[in-house]
Amino acid sequence: MNEVVTIYDSRRQGLSTSYLQHYGEQKDKWIVKVISSSDEFVEESWLQPEKKVPLYNLITHLQIHMDGLIPDDATESYFTISRIKRATAVKRKVR
Repeated sequence: MNEVVTIYDSRRQGLSTSYLQHYGEQKDKWIVKVISSSDEFVEESWLQPEKKVPLYNLITHLQIHMDGLIPDDATESYFTISRIKRATAVKRKVR
């Protein structure tokens, strides 16, 4: 079973140095969740790049283009970036 692990949350100030060293240049098909809220609604959108891209480039792109991803009436918005933690198959010895 695959588990989704959040690597980046735009509500926090920046990405920790250890995460940046580990994931910054790593290419993956990251999962982006954009959350926006207004007085009445909370809207979630899921995005995923078509190809593997470095995490740092994806964060920069989202920060620049965030206005185009959220409704005009949103009072709060943020995004998270996650990756799938792949489970490795466990081989069993057959006797």
